[in-house]
Amino acid sequence: MSIWIVTTGNSDVILTHNQTWGDLHYEASDKLECSDFAQADPRDSNDHNAGYTVPARVLGIVYENQKEYYEQDLKFPLLDTYQKYLTANNVTIERIIVLLTDQSQIFSTQEQRIHPRSPYWKDTCTLKPVLEWYFQNSEISCTPEFEYFIPSNNTAGIDNWDATLSLVETKLTQLITELNIDTNQEVYVSHQAGTPAVSSAVQFVSIGKFKKVKFLVANEYFDTEDYDIKSQSKIIESSRYQRSVQIQKAKQLINKGLPAAAKEILIGIVDDQVIKEINEIVDLFNIKSSFAKGKEFEVKSAVTRILTAIDLIEIFFKQENYIQGIALLNATQETFLKAAI
Repeated sequence: MSIWIVTTGNSDVILTHNQTWGDLHYEASDKLECSDFAQADPRDSNDHNAGYTVPARVLGIVYENQKEYYEQDLKFPLLDTYQKYLTANNVTIERIIVLLTDQSQIFSTQEQRIHPRSPYWKDTCTLKPVLEWYFQNSEISCTPEFEYFIPSNNTAGIDNWDATLSLVETKLTQLITELNIDTNQEVYVSHQAGTPAVSSAVQFVSIGKFKKVKFLVANEYFDTEDYDIKSQSKIIESSRYQRSVQIQKAKQLINKGLPAAAKEILIGIVDDQVIKEINEIVDLFNIKSSFAKGKEFEVKSAVTRILTAIDLIEIFFKQENYIQGIALLNATQETFLKAAI
């Protein structure tokens, strides 16, 4: 039994045609602060069969109470692809968590909402009724749970990478507790839809929160009727991302003069040759060399150790690791004096 976490965006719901859009938009126009959405934009100007798009919040408002038009008007290309992959591979989904966005607290005035390019119109919170209908009629017999990313009015919007990372971190931590999610359970994450900041944050945070993460991704530009499971959807194991993150972290530790800590991170994810090279760096930082007993302070070997120690002291001081640097400096002075005598 698995959990499926899905982000949402304008690519999740599109119009198959624009025959009814004008009338439905007119009926809902009093709910829209901006009047510039009367026309639906074709996804491909050379192919009307590719469908039409409108901002997610607008589509949700217009179709909120128009359930009789859902089947003939709406198409769900990404969700269709994800769903077909899961069913074709016999993946049993126990829970679906759909992540929606709502920036109404940030864009709270009419002046902020009157512009058609305002990020406010890209919010997906109004798509909830449409998405509920989709999952009720899908092959996955699981009622979705809807959760919202809602930036407060004193923070940046969801297009801000730093603020969004904190928002996603807080929200997923909260969900694990409130929904009693087992972090050891297999979790599929579809993070393509939505703003790049949200997608990247969900991808990054989920790696740290769940033990068994699989990223379910798809090609957006296809006709779902000609669906090819091998080319249109695939799984990316989180271990690939985790390995890259750990390697980068280890590089930083080595640069900071902590190769032993880097070695602990890399055990099990790199080959023996890499571990051997790191052991050599550890020995270097420990100024560990093989000398015949009684010859540790011969001039040539002592000078080599002293020069190495001076380089390491410089690294420690630059990293503000003063205690270790001073300790090594004292040992170096002792080596110098003994070699000099």
